[in-house]
Amino acid sequence: WANVMDMNAALESGKVTAASYKSGIASLQKSLPPGANRIRFCRNHDTSWFLKSGFAGYTPRLMALDAVHALAGIFVAFAGDPKHPPSPDDDPAVWEYYRRVLALRKDHPELVRGELLLDEIVCDDPNVISFIRRLDGKASLVLANLSGKARRPQLSLHLPGHTLEGVRLANPQTGAAVSAAAEGNSTHIAIAPFEVLVGRL
Repeated sequence: WANVMDMNAALESGKVTAASYKSGIASLQKSLPPGANRIRFCRNHDTSWFLKSGFAGYTPRLMALDAVHALAGIFVAFAGDPKHPPSPDDDPAVWEYYRRVLALRKDHPELVRGELLLDEIVCDDPNVISFIRRLDGKASLVLANLSGKARRPQLSLHLPGHTLEGVRLANPQTGAAVSAAAEGNSTHIAIAPFEVLVGRL
């Protein structure tokens, strides 16, 4: 994923979806040895050079995508290049966003060292990426809406010993929590545009 910015642009144009990206991550993960953890990032020191259209900046979609990277693997945040703006130093909110997402890793060790489970959580909305990190019996669910519209995906969990019933997910930026709504055999979660939600199962 050296050029994830291409994925970000493809998401922006509607050529691919969050489900496409999850499928790509799953394919790559299955090709790695057991226990391998992938380095993930949206921007590095070469981004400004290899993007023909230029770097559009730290948009809500890019930040949500980087939150996925921070919670699904080993995250690399580019410190910026003043000669090739925009830089994260241009807006204190960018670094604050990263700080709050990374703070989750301190409280949830599974988000650092846990196995990445992609097939165990099924989301019916192609705009919302979903995955689980599990370690020593503790499992955290991560949802990220990579679209500019509010979504209400239906989730299905296939992880023995865990349930979606009564699960509460929180937005690391605002602290606001949302509860899963059980409707018959399905569970729905309301998620705002470009919102990231995390909660223990």
